[in-house]
Amino acid sequence: MTLERAVERAVIGAILLAPERFADVREWLQLDDFEGTAERQAYAAFIDIRDRGQEISPTGVDTWIRATVPPGTQMADAPYLVEVMQETPSPTRATVYGRMVLEMSIRRHVVEGAIRLRQRTEEATTSAELNLVFADVDAIRRAMEALHRRESLAADSHSVAPAIDPTLGHLMRFPRQEELAAEQAAVLTLIEQPARIGEVAKWLRPSDFGDDESGSLFKELVALHEANNPIDRVTVAWRAAKVGIEGPLCNALSQGRERLAGEIDPVDCSRRVLEQSVKAAVIATSEELASSATDPRLNASTVAYTRLNALWPQQRRLVKARVAAVSGPGRIST
Repeated sequence: MTLERAVERAVIGAILLAPERFADVREWLQLDDFEGTAERQAYAAFIDIRDRGQEISPTGVDTWIRATVPPGTQMADAPYLVEVMQETPSPTRATVYGRMVLEMSIRRHVVEGAIRLRQRTEEATTSAELNLVFADVDAIRRAMEALHRRESLAADSHSVAPAIDPTLGHLMRFPRQEELAAEQAAVLTLIEQPARIGEVAKWLRPSDFGDDESGSLFKELVALHEANNPIDRVTVAWRAAKVGIEGPLCNALSQGRERLAGEIDPVDCSRRVLEQSVKAAVIATSEELASSATDPRLNASTVAYTRLNALWPQQRRLVKARVAAVSGPGRIST
């Protein structure tokens, strides 16, 4: 028997042995918090029996199961009820066991939300679809708030939302090889059309580049633009050498290669870089949520709430980029 199953059985057994304890957990412990079929059946019986103004008892629960649950699926039968009462360590600790069940429920919800969020993000192939992913981000965040409010009721506190943990470090981004072309294209088109740098710099950050060389070059382009310095292939290559930026893109600039056609819009290229960055950030967040939810040492709701809130500046920049782009929404890198 797993620890999770033992905890759920302990709640059921404690309430059967001390029915008056049901009132201590009823306000914040819900049927969906239980994962085991037998435990869900028993807890559903508790709720219905009490809602009808009757007292909870093993006999009453058994009668309810026989009358309500289809034959062949009656898991919370009389032998089960006897077993959980015998196994329960203490009938006075229904609240303690109930908090454990609620914590496990929160962790399951975080994992389920993380899986759903990653799938939706991986399936996004246009900027519009990626923007809609943030509806899922908001839905999961609001679910965390609702679960936390029940958790705070169980702890007899009055917190309406999980705490933001400022100690969580930045999530690592592991760029995909196919993203490199879009990042280099963004840098090259901005070098060829430097008048657009100020427009792009309103929403694109060096950290949006997974490729260090491209990100560093973009940072220098912004610095040159803000200082009203001339920008072309040679001046950018010279600047890169002065600050220690090295790589194939710098070499190509100094040798006169990698020139793009002038009609390619740098805003559109830069928007694609941002889309790739936002997609990577959401995927990294979903992975972090799923990982934290399996670590009992961490507060899953706090980690999830902190990470999900951190995504909102990304979404705001995504909207700015879509407004700024002169071309229609295109396909994003996957």
